[in-house]
Amino acid sequence: MYDQYVYSTVYQRLVEKMSTRGHATVGGRGPAKNVAEMTVIRLQHVKRALGDQAYLSGELAPKPRLGDTLLLVSWSGENKPLLAWHKEYDTAGANIFSIVGNQSPLSESTGSIIIKSPASQFYLHAAFLLSPLPLLLVKNLKEHGFGLPPEIMAWYHSSTD
Repeated sequence: MYDQYVYSTVYQRLVEKMSTRGHATVGGRGPAKNVAEMTVIRLQHVKRALGDQAYLSGELAPKPRLGDTLLLVSWSGENKPLLAWHKEYDTAGANIFSIVGNQSPLSESTGSIIIKSPASQFYLHAAFLLSPLPLLLVKNLKEHGFGLPPEIMAWYHSSTD
């Protein structure tokens, strides 16, 4: 089920953009914040090796810059704080992606993956969908000749063997 999303053009663009220099910020409200936090924790290992950071959106995240990447998670795609973050990052020239459950203002204005599922299952599906993101980031960096620390490469090899 997830292969159709992971191998989609949008997901592959997300991996490419996160592979470049710039911070990654992931956001959501309510249950989506849990999905975002899980993703940030996993991304942080790889982004730190690049000299960047991964942040949970909100008041503790730094101001967006050109080249940063924002990933928003929302079943409705109409959450006002997420739309405000989108506007702030868009103004700064950041790359913006979303995982949503419906055609929505957020899906129409970002690189978006729409997971067709009821709200009760959407967040579990979104968590599974975002789980391979750090590994695909490591794979992409490796293919581009970027040497990552041995402990990250051991983590990558143990996950792909």
